[in-house]
Amino acid sequence: MEDGALRTDRPGSAGFGRVFALDPGLGPIPGHWATFARSLSAAFRALGLEAVLCGHRRQEPHILGGLAVEPLFSLTPYERYGEDPHDPPSALAAFRAQTARFADDLEKLDSHGLSDRDLLIFFTVYPQILGGLIEWARRRPERRRQRVALLMQFAEEVNVYEKARGAHGDVFYVDYYRRIMPAGEGRDAHPNWRYFAASPGLGDLFSTLLGKDVRPLPLPGSAAWPPLRRRADGGPVAVAVLGHTSIAKGGFLLPEIFEATLARFPRVRFNFHLSTNPDTRELDARFAGGSDRLRILRGYVSDEAIQGVIDESDIVLLPYAADKYRLMPSAIFIQAACSGKIAVLPAGSHMHRELLLRGGGGTLFRKHTAAAINQALWQAIEEADRLSRLAAAAAPAHREVNNPHAYVKRILASFG
Repeated sequence: MEDGALRTDRPGSAGFGRVFALDPGLGPIPGHWATFARSLSAAFRALGLEAVLCGHRRQEPHILGGLAVEPLFSLTPYERYGEDPHDPPSALAAFRAQTARFADDLEKLDSHGLSDRDLLIFFTVYPQILGGLIEWARRRPERRRQRVALLMQFAEEVNVYEKARGAHGDVFYVDYYRRIMPAGEGRDAHPNWRYFAASPGLGDLFSTLLGKDVRPLPLPGSAAWPPLRRRADGGPVAVAVLGHTSIAKGGFLLPEIFEATLARFPRVRFNFHLSTNPDTRELDARFAGGSDRLRILRGYVSDEAIQGVIDESDIVLLPYAADKYRLMPSAIFIQAACSGKIAVLPAGSHMHRELLLRGGGGTLFRKHTAAAINQALWQAIEEADRLSRLAAAAAPAHREVNNPHAYVKRILASFG
């Protein structure tokens, strides 16, 4: 039987009731939240399960795109623990206050008449969310029977991989997890909960941190990938740079990469999604104007538009820092691999692992510098015809793993 497959096509008839998909980021935050909610709720319904989406109280119609979402949460997943999260007294007080807020928000689920056949899935779990769930479960004995699936996430600015294994330095983030669920001590607590992370490496990290079996769960990707577009041999080359323009994603290396590549290859053009944050805002001025060979899309862009850019490109450049993406998956990489596109990416990253496992067309850089990334990009441009054929041949294998139906079946099967 295929990994994650169920013994029935209709798990609702095999002991499952409703599925409550809970995510405090669903509603006000652009990005993957609404996409995942839309595709995963459809996948649950296809298996005969009623899916109820629960998100933030503030809901932006242009982000949700018609999704029906219960306004449950008063906080987003990304609340900081005060002005200085490294100051233990004030940070701990803020953490406890947020934990109580999440627990109180979950009380609103009572209006739905929960039963132990229902499944709660938390798609974005950080310490205060996990702490709130634990507090909510402790308030009523029958809640210990509730089936819960947790998708663990980490804050970007903390290298938890090292800290979880006892390295010295800033351990405040790890300390919050261990405060609410001490490693080893809670091994038998919450027997009806299942834990997941978006890569095998993250699963191992969280298993070490929490003393729980944390299973890898690849990102869901799309339920309906568009037909593969065959590259015309010898034609011009389009390079896409997409997603959040952050420092860890090489934002400040892009001017040098663009300038040198456009000068070297007259037949190359870039499709650049410029979505800055406070750390990279100066790039808005640096890229105030585009050109025929540097097409710029600014700010929030829909998932359909992102996929459209990938479809019309030959190469997807992922100029990411390897230390950040050693374990972290990339949704843009998944779109590229599933669309049969060449990927330029950091060696030793989780993306590199996925290429080694399932094949594809890609080139690697080993230093997070413009010069190293340029060498990898130029190799991809020079070998675009050959690498494009490899990428297209591997796309079906990536699509088989990264799709919502496989995703929800793995979650449900974990309770089997």
